[in-house]
Amino acid sequence: MPDKRVVDDLTKEFIAESQEGLDRMERCLTELEVRPGDGEQLVGEIFRAVHTIKGTTGFLGFDRLEKLAHAGEHLLGSLRDGKLAVTSELISGLLSLLDRLREILMLIEETGGEGTRIGDEDSELITVLAALNEDAAPVVSSGAAVSGPKMMPVEASASSMSSAASEKTLRIDVEVLNRMMNLVGELVLTRNQMLQSNMDASNFPELARRLDSVTADLRESVMQARMQPVGHLFGKFPRMVRDLARTCRREVRVEFFGQETGLDKSLLEAIKDPLTHAVRNAVDHGIEAPEVRVMAGKPSEGCLRLRAFHQSGSVVIEVADDGAGIAMERVLAKAVERGLVTPEQATEMTEREALQLIFLPGFSTAAAVTTVSGRGVGMDVVRANVEKVGGSVELESKVGMGTTLRLRVPLTLAIVPALVVRSGGQSFALPQSALVELVYVPQRDAKTAVERVGAAEVYRLRERLLPIVWLERLLELEKRNAAESHGFYLAVLEAEGCRYGLVVDDLLAPEEIVVKPLSAVLREIGLFSGATVLGNGTLALILDIGATAARAGVKPVEEAQDEIEMEEKVVQGAEVSLLVFEDRARERTALPLDVVERIESVPLSQIEYAGGRPLLQYRGELLPLRDEGRVLAELEAEQERGEEATVTVLICRNSRKSAVRRTGMVVRRVLDVSGGTLLEKDDATGEMELALVKEKLTTIHREFEAKSAPEWKEVA
Repeated sequence: MPDKRVVDDLTKEFIAESQEGLDRMERCLTELEVRPGDGEQLVGEIFRAVHTIKGTTGFLGFDRLEKLAHAGEHLLGSLRDGKLAVTSELISGLLSLLDRLREILMLIEETGGEGTRIGDEDSELITVLAALNEDAAPVVSSGAAVSGPKMMPVEASASSMSSAASEKTLRIDVEVLNRMMNLVGELVLTRNQMLQSNMDASNFPELARRLDSVTADLRESVMQARMQPVGHLFGKFPRMVRDLARTCRREVRVEFFGQETGLDKSLLEAIKDPLTHAVRNAVDHGIEAPEVRVMAGKPSEGCLRLRAFHQSGSVVIEVADDGAGIAMERVLAKAVERGLVTPEQATEMTEREALQLIFLPGFSTAAAVTTVSGRGVGMDVVRANVEKVGGSVELESKVGMGTTLRLRVPLTLAIVPALVVRSGGQSFALPQSALVELVYVPQRDAKTAVERVGAAEVYRLRERLLPIVWLERLLELEKRNAAESHGFYLAVLEAEGCRYGLVVDDLLAPEEIVVKPLSAVLREIGLFSGATVLGNGTLALILDIGATAARAGVKPVEEAQDEIEMEEKVVQGAEVSLLVFEDRARERTALPLDVVERIESVPLSQIEYAGGRPLLQYRGELLPLRDEGRVLAELEAEQERGEEATVTVLICRNSRKSAVRRTGMVVRRVLDVSGGTLLEKDDATGEMELALVKEKLTTIHREFEAKSAPEWKEVA
């Protein structure tokens, strides 16, 4: 008899592998019903899943599983040999077998046994499978689907079950694991060398650079190991849609896009329930009955589309149907009836604001289901669960055309890039996924830059009014009078359709932060999504961008058509985000914002030279500096006259093909971070690339987007 511990380990592995096989079997069965002509490959995959379970159960002693799997294997053998046609009745029988196998596996996982009920609880199912196989005879064609026998209620369907083993296990490519082991080995070697050296050692900067490089590579490998395709989650839905559509007497086709999109394993599990609820709502209440669709001029079969894609550092998952849509007047009428809004508020609401009412807890009632085509059911829970993991939910709908629910979640909860800001003497982190651009308002313009529209304060950004929120006022922090001393910074943020400017005192370096959970006290405030420890050892709270907008009363802004037309008439060219600075001869120059990693103010004394070339020791890395405007020479002359001198350096990322990871560009001063419109080249501009930034001509610097790093001879 094998050792108990060994048996337990084997059982756990058997359960995990069997669950994966049943997941594949479920996908293949739903595909087989839709495409019976492609049955050979699909039936082979289904047969292998059942055969594997049967073969392993004999060794582990699970007789009940073995008996069920044998009955299923016998039926699948007839189907594989062409003795049976693919019918709806056959598919339903095999799905019932799958549910029972999954149920027993979960019982084994929870109790260690197959159950202790008296009698043969599987005899009825085995009889159904045998009956399906009784009239097995060669068939010429796959035949049409026919109505099947009684089905298990959708609510009790095993397709809604999830195994704890699948949630706790993660399959990793061996190559990724080997790379992680090699990097850990390099990390240990570098650590040992650093422990045997000291800060003044000549090789210490090189060791620091190696430590930085290895740590970054190791982090990337770990995150890659945690990433799982969204298709693993999408694969659960064809079966659920099939069962629900049959119960609701609907005809529904499911389409998937972007199944290869990667998402952190923990986030994949976190959004499973909200996504399941959204899919159920779309089938049950969004898509109309076949006869209703035909009368409306639509195909009798509805379409449900699930799409996943990356956008601005987040993963967006869309659930879209071509159903009846949501009638805004009915939503508003029901909201007024239930006292969620006043009649006066309802008349002033935009379409976007009215849709947000569906996410209110009081809206999720049976009466609301009838009035608004069922879209209110549990939507408050969907939104709350997504927001728990730092995500957001958006809803779009058009009457008669359908509804789209959009879930936006971060790529990972572990480490996220963030911009660190200061306000009221405290540090806060802003997720870069929500950051649109940065604007500096100098002291001379601080008093006139802010305008008032009623009780709201706004800033005119490229001829559009941007609502602004003062962070120190919102959090009731100590006022530092930063605007009076040196102006203020405006972080333009966007979340849940709201774009606003967050006023802060100062900007610190962007960092990749490790997200930590909040205490119960801080969670009650409702403005923070987490906390982190910064590189300098201080604590910073991570601001919840959507909650901040809601607390400050910022509303989604509907773009007026005349504003759109005015913008299109400005210049015919591409819109780009730029960092504008003064370069040689104080001429306006700009870099594409995506190549600028951060802006540093460095004491002139920290600039070193080797072979006449300026260098900067930056975070353990030896950074080559470009000084095309000969700013360093001017600053050195000022320092000789006794004036304290600091250097503004733009830390720029080189292209991936470059041997040098970063380069520093010395500039006189940074003027702005803003959008600009590229101008077409003509005889007047020659080979220069120009952009129009706030109505001023600006030269575009593209050096860091080249295929190789800048040559040393170009460094002044």
